[in-house]
Amino acid sequence: MSMLWLSIALITLCVLLIVIYPILRRPDLRSDDRDRTEYDVALYKDQLKEIGRDLETGLISCSQAGAIRTEIQRKLLKSVDNPIIDTPDTPFNRYSRSSVYMSVAIVLFISIGAISSYSFLGSPELRDIAYTDRDIVREEAALEDWRAEQEIDALLDKLARRLEKNPGDTEGWQLLGRSLIARGRYEESVDAYKRALAIHPDNPDYSADYAEALIFANNGNVSEAASKILHKVFNFAPANPKIRYYIGLSKAQNEDFREALQDWTDIVAISPKNAPWMPTVRQQMDAVFKKSGIIRSAIKPSAEALDIAATMDLSPRPGPTADDVAAARQMSAEDQTDMIDNMVKRLAGKLESNPNDPEGWARLGRSYQTLNRYEESKKAFQNAYRQAPENMDIALAYGEVLVIIDQGYVNPTARALFEKVLSTDSENTKARFYFGMALAETKEGLPRALEIWEALLKDLPRDAPWTNSLIEQIKRVKDTIEKTAS
Repeated sequence: MSMLWLSIALITLCVLLIVIYPILRRPDLRSDDRDRTEYDVALYKDQLKEIGRDLETGLISCSQAGAIRTEIQRKLLKSVDNPIIDTPDTPFNRYSRSSVYMSVAIVLFISIGAISSYSFLGSPELRDIAYTDRDIVREEAALEDWRAEQEIDALLDKLARRLEKNPGDTEGWQLLGRSLIARGRYEESVDAYKRALAIHPDNPDYSADYAEALIFANNGNVSEAASKILHKVFNFAPANPKIRYYIGLSKAQNEDFREALQDWTDIVAISPKNAPWMPTVRQQMDAVFKKSGIIRSAIKPSAEALDIAATMDLSPRPGPTADDVAAARQMSAEDQTDMIDNMVKRLAGKLESNPNDPEGWARLGRSYQTLNRYEESKKAFQNAYRQAPENMDIALAYGEVLVIIDQGYVNPTARALFEKVLSTDSENTKARFYFGMALAETKEGLPRALEIWEALLKDLPRDAPWTNSLIEQIKRVKDTIEKTAS
């Protein structure tokens, strides 16, 4: 450590010398003054000789010669009697005062600036890592992941620029929106789906995708705007599972559990058994059945759902349909890159061969969560938290996916995770919100939950994604407390 600071001091000193030397450097005027005196003496002697010659030739008279000679001798004596005073070479008599002041200012600026910048940006306490101690495989994998993510972002930016030149490409806007959701760029995804919906405002698929983007941007909460869009297009596409799912989710979030279970039961009735959305639907149903206490046998498919199912082919689908293939062929080569699935598969494969990567598991967990594959997301976050329990971002994400799986119920594991986050970051918005939810699940905890949420509401901007949901939760807790008191 001492050698480091010694090296910094030497380098700084060298730089200062290089910068200051031209400022302080100036010619030595004393030698010039000495040469000038010798020149004057020689000149006066020549003038005296010239007077003698002029007197001999009769150009001047004796009286004139005497007067001129007296004046020249006076000047000669003055030059000889006032030699240069050789003063010592001290900074304040050799250099100008402005040069000294400027030099001092530069020394202070460079020295203080360099040390301050290194203290802020550098890592003086970081120890050297020998090459043999480095995990080269992990470093290379991390670098490859970073490059892949940069490549994906570059492709998305390129696609966005192309769509700006061709704004009527609705399939392109839909692909961009789906890809942005997978990258966690929800607000941008909302804008992309909005552009597609503006071209075809009555398209149920675009409406469902737009509502889904709004829900993701609102931290998984079905906002009033998203709910209106879903109900508006439901009659035009009653068999659309995404529309039915989010309508049911909206009801579950408002504690209308029976109606939510009815919507999801109807999805099961009209969907193939191996449909990709079935695991998510069944997980939500299991969580709500458990939380509400409703008996499973009490919820049957509605007559409407059975009529729809009778007109549909519900046999298992091993792969994409002919329509899917035809639609894919119409897209450009750039748009055919299934960026989301490829990224997830590649990351999962790397983690199988190199499982000691908590950040990698966390990225995989977020990717699965984006795809609504919550059980897989939970397992990924479990691995990440097991390897890095001190990472509060991972702890928070792990707790959040547990709440999503339990349909808003904060189980003891999730509660412990949120308490752990708050112990290191008492102002964390998500942890405060979810910890309030944990307290609100018991009658004794309602006042404390209300206190936490009201304090959180004061800290949130009015247009923050959490604000509306928080206001609803506060209102619900107040109503419960009033009913209990009465």
